[in-house]
Amino acid sequence: DTKTIVVDLSFHMGDLGLMLDQPPRYSLNDAFDEEGAVDSSKLPSIISQHDSGLYQVTVAASPEVSDEISASHMVELFGYLNTMFDYVVVDLGRHLDDRTVEVLTLSDAILFLSCLDLPSIRNVKRYLEIFEELEIESDHIHLVVNRFHKKSRLTLSDLETAVGLETFWTIPNDFAPVSLGIDRGNPAVLEAPKSKVSQNFKDLAECVCELYSIESAENSMETATN
Repeated sequence: DTKTIVVDLSFHMGDLGLMLDQPPRYSLNDAFDEEGAVDSSKLPSIISQHDSGLYQVTVAASPEVSDEISASHMVELFGYLNTMFDYVVVDLGRHLDDRTVEVLTLSDAILFLSCLDLPSIRNVKRYLEIFEELEIESDHIHLVVNRFHKKSRLTLSDLETAVGLETFWTIPNDFAPVSLGIDRGNPAVLEAPKSKVSQNFKDLAECVCELYSIESAENSMETATN
């Protein structure tokens, strides 16, 4: 069985605990040793498990403790998590600083969410320009359009032309099961598993896993050949 953990990397107002009906009791600073480094022996105590089998960890349970966490802590944390779990999924939020940039640099895949409206498209363009300045590998960035419906005034072509990136995935505008799942603290894939959006999420997860397992295998073969 594969083990997956979701990391709430919001340093101010994370919602992952709310979405899963598991408010965080501990955060990353509770796993620091006396010298302020991440203690791998303490990590399991700050990780919780959802009834579905999904694991989660909150990096900062409140804004007050977020200043204690540095970019080097991100390297330590994800170094440990990569040895403990098969898949590490990060909810990065919108804030960019040296800590979140470090995580972006470490990531195999970046799923960049947008909607088909002008403010979203403008923000995507701005972020992509920042990513280019930071020399984040462009082939790791995948554009995902949320709340997509074909009758939208702006089209996928409009988005792609504006930002210079092809759409990797579209998530349907299936509001009811998502809203119900949020209100009940039970993800839509469990609350309404037969809904369009739930099936879409499952297909997206399978697509990403297949894409990066293939790339990993190819990289291993190339290394062996070299």
